[in-house]
Amino acid sequence: MKWALISDDMNKDNFLALRPNSYVLKKDDDLMNLADCDAIYIDCHPTLHYKYALMAMDIGKAVCVASPLALNEWEVQALVLKAKEKKIFLMENIASRFSPSYQIIKKMMKNKQMGPLQEINFSFCLSQENKQDDVLVQYGSYACHLLVDLFGINMPIQEIKFKYSDNIATSVIAHYQKERTRFNLELSIDENKPLKSYLICAKGHIEIPSFHNNLELSLLAFEETYKKGLLEHPNMKLEDSLFIAHEIDRLHDALTADPDDSVYRM
Repeated sequence: MKWALISDDMNKDNFLALRPNSYVLKKDDDLMNLADCDAIYIDCHPTLHYKYALMAMDIGKAVCVASPLALNEWEVQALVLKAKEKKIFLMENIASRFSPSYQIIKKMMKNKQMGPLQEINFSFCLSQENKQDDVLVQYGSYACHLLVDLFGINMPIQEIKFKYSDNIATSVIAHYQKERTRFNLELSIDENKPLKSYLICAKGHIEIPSFHNNLELSLLAFEETYKKGLLEHPNMKLEDSLFIAHEIDRLHDALTADPDDSVYRM
């Protein structure tokens, strides 16, 4: 399978190490002249994902986009409609979705092998080199997809603490509650805080595998699905990407709402 790559310089080396014969797009015009590639991998800044994904589908190429698929629910909806209209394979790359260990945990939760789920704790904290990016836009999807996998529906937001710096959300702590299950989310620019996720169940704890899974798993999943002629991967459906985008928008809306007892600045 022949790939073309749209990527920031800092991200392209990992991809090229796995697919060394890929064509690297250096300017927009290159995209319109691709005749011999099967798919395009987009891993540039999220503000450009929507633009390049639309361009790629307009010339009939299958598309894999590093998460987030786009900046908001409206953009994701437009990409999904375009993919369905042109019958093109489109996939958001949330690497953990393709990890065998992650799939085992999902099966364990579905079968309630560890008893009822009581609490989800998710912490995704980054170094200061990422301080120019809104933590929800750039990384929120890695947390929100847990809601899709474990519940499939919205959980009510009970409380949010947040901090802005130069109009960018640099820290968000949110607590959700659905019946007897609680979801604790932390996203922040702070290398001194942990990068981990775990579930608390009635019969014990389960640590969720690292979200920095090998890119090779995602590429293989994409290639296998493409060869089968399918339009979406069963472990990363387009409706899941829509739900994730909706969750990120919902968090942003909560941050910009009028302050009350449950939404406040840190």
